[in-house]
Amino acid sequence: MNVLIPRPSELQGTKVVVRGERAKHLVKVLQVKVGDTVKCALVGKETVASEVLSADKENVVICAEALLRADSSSPRESCVLVLAMPRPIVLRRCIESAATLGFSSILITNSWRVQKSYFSSKRLNEEALNEMVYVGCEQGGHSHLPSVKVFTTFVGCRDYLAKHRIAGLVLHPHACANATWELPHSAMAVGPEGGFIDEELDTFIELGFSMAKMQLPILRVEQAVIASAALLFNR
Repeated sequence: MNVLIPRPSELQGTKVVVRGERAKHLVKVLQVKVGDTVKCALVGKETVASEVLSADKENVVICAEALLRADSSSPRESCVLVLAMPRPIVLRRCIESAATLGFSSILITNSWRVQKSYFSSKRLNEEALNEMVYVGCEQGGHSHLPSVKVFTTFVGCRDYLAKHRIAGLVLHPHACANATWELPHSAMAVGPEGGFIDEELDTFIELGFSMAKMQLPILRVEQAVIASAALLFNR
């Protein structure tokens, strides 16, 4: 946790009250104590130093006056991650990593190689997804939470991409072209284990995506998310 982003329920007047595991982390791992300052930011706001008013393993109370006066911070450029629904146990790592790295939007989509049972996972409920993006942004040290949309059909995701004119690179291990730093892309599509099928790849190309591969060994989904961010944010 490199910046504390209070959840809406934690902001109580001019104080932030952190409870449970996050309070334990502040006390046991970060070793905060009364009088210390903690880097904090409200969603979309600048990071400020806020004073710890009380601290124990159950509750950490932080003064929110500086937080409430903080200016808005500038968001990063729009960068979209299109992610074929991974195994639920991997989903948390993918979403947290994408939020940490600064993607502005995450589109989770169905795909031919995705097991349909994945979409019944409790990890896809709104509360769970919100917590993942909060945790990722706290690690990344920024307060701009990415939006997350879930499409239970590939067609639904296709229509959304077309409506909003989103295009970029679709990563596939058997593409002919290498993904390069210079390409003017603003979106990355990462397929399921085994990759998108040919019909899905054709759909991406029709939408204006270019198919490319990493100059790396074949990656796991969560590794591909991190590698794709390097292409987007270091050009």
